[in-house]
Amino acid sequence: MKLGIILFSFLCFAGFANAGVPVHNPSRETGAVIQFESMVHDYGTMKEGDIKECVFKFTNKGDAPLIIQNVEEPCGCTVPFWSKEPVMPGQSGEIKVVFHSKERPGVFRKTLAVKTNAVLKNHEEILLMIKGNVLTKKEWKKKGDAAKDLNSK
Repeated sequence: MKLGIILFSFLCFAGFANAGVPVHNPSRETGAVIQFESMVHDYGTMKEGDIKECVFKFTNKGDAPLIIQNVEEPCGCTVPFWSKEPVMPGQSGEIKVVFHSKERPGVFRKTLAVKTNAVLKNHEEILLMIKGNVLTKKEWKKKGDAAKDLNSK
């Protein structure tokens, strides 16, 4: 009988102790939740001086409006554009990234940090990556000449 009273008291105390703490239900996301179709874009090989763009599409999988607060570009060669309007639950949006290859020869990898009001697991940052290879005009011409030689054989 005493054991039953002690167990009952413990369960009541444990219940009151957790009464003000929200419980996270991992099967149900609350708030804005962002899901990208792809988080990496490969521009491939391009000629120095080319301006290329890509689009990162995303969907708000949560139950609150999603707001893209900022997209931090790594340098002046990479310029992001995005809608300042909230993306409602179930709706989609996009972040356009323009890469300027002038005076940037060689292999590149650029990471863009996306700041949102989205619920993130483990408070991770959202990182998008663009990559590619910029050939100098001389290298591009050489590559074109080599392709012509292969086609003529």
